[in-house]
Amino acid sequence: MHPYNYVQVYNKLRSVLSAEELSLFAKPEVNPDFTSWLAAITGGVEVYALSAVSEAERDAVADILEELKAKVSKKISAVPDYAHMAASFFMVPGQGHIRVMRTERGRYLPLLTAWACQHIDAVSAVDPLSRFLQKPRVTTDVVDILVQYTNGNNAGNKFFFIDFLDHETREKTNDEGIFRRGRGKLGTSFTAYDKKGGERVWEKEFVVTQGGSYIYRVPLLVNCTVRITDQKDAPVPGAALLFTASDGEKEYQSDGSGAIKIEDAEAGTGLKVTEKDNEGNTKTYSITSEDPQEFVFTIKRPYTLSPVIKVVDKNNDLLPGYKLVHELTNTEMVANGAGEIKFNSIEEGTVIGLYNPQNMINRMQYLVNDEGPFMFRVEEPEVKMVKVRLVDHKRNPMKNIAIDFLYGGKVQSGITNEAGFCVLPYDGFTHGEKVKVRAHLSADARKYKN
Repeated sequence: MHPYNYVQVYNKLRSVLSAEELSLFAKPEVNPDFTSWLAAITGGVEVYALSAVSEAERDAVADILEELKAKVSKKISAVPDYAHMAASFFMVPGQGHIRVMRTERGRYLPLLTAWACQHIDAVSAVDPLSRFLQKPRVTTDVVDILVQYTNGNNAGNKFFFIDFLDHETREKTNDEGIFRRGRGKLGTSFTAYDKKGGERVWEKEFVVTQGGSYIYRVPLLVNCTVRITDQKDAPVPGAALLFTASDGEKEYQSDGSGAIKIEDAEAGTGLKVTEKDNEGNTKTYSITSEDPQEFVFTIKRPYTLSPVIKVVDKNNDLLPGYKLVHELTNTEMVANGAGEIKFNSIEEGTVIGLYNPQNMINRMQYLVNDEGPFMFRVEEPEVKMVKVRLVDHKRNPMKNIAIDFLYGGKVQSGITNEAGFCVLPYDGFTHGEKVKVRAHLSADARKYKN
């Protein structure tokens, strides 16, 4: 800061600081080659060097100086032209420029007889005023803040905020997750917090105590991507989903690639994903400390197909014009000239059932998961019959012999063939019904009948 600016800055301080706060700074006087500071000393006030007062009195001065520093820093930071210089106002060339004023009432107050400047030979990063405030006092104790994530890990190199006496500072932990604030006055309080969307979050207030422990816990926030796919693993853009996490329920919509990205998911918690239009479709994922991490959520979408069913016989020959009935609609369907029955816009996963009402053994169902073609094989019913073979005493077949079949009060006749067989179909018979057979033999044949 150049010498000719000090008077201007001091006058600005007079407009923003209280009388007590302004009394901390000696009034500057600019000379051609140097700047001098003059304390605005009123009657009855005595000024001492720090070394001239007792340890208890030095501690009292340090307590007041620490509070004034916080108040003044806040006010200066609010002045646009001087905000960037807020920290430098409390730089002094040496500890000898920190003086003590004793009022008529016996109160000890700090006085900076030179400020916002350093000694020309200064090499230390810690200025004399900060070194003075950090010295042990009977009224203070060391304040080391351990910042941890809620999963128990220390938050190394993490930025966070501290509010002390309504003055906000942005701080950063070391590699071990510790921020060494220095010494704090016993009984004073400060608030640690973070910010999200410009708002204060995860606030915790601490009170400085002798030998106190100051552990500030914040969520470990990680990046998550939820990919929305259908049953065929294809991405689903524009899907509306409900996400329930540690901060409540929110609605999201998948982007053009079928993804939803979350930049502030809290590790160690669960993420419940629900399809908005189908609340029965829900899944919960565990968020770990891995960053980034990805999850997949499946939505069932309707797929329509146009399946073809070929109607064939047992020899796989096509059967044009064959008639079947649709189980669901009970409508007749006829195979076209190519022996095919075609369907349009059938949703994947639908079951199609077809049958022949004239022959119920011809009944089949198909799960539509592609367009086929599927096969409907027509099976002819097994021909059931009563078969008689007529042989002579030498077991030679007897042909052209009349045979009567007697059953249910009926008689049906037939003639044996070359092999001696005579067959009577009995589709109309009931199970277990008895059939009597009578052969019409000549006299010679009866002699040798067997």
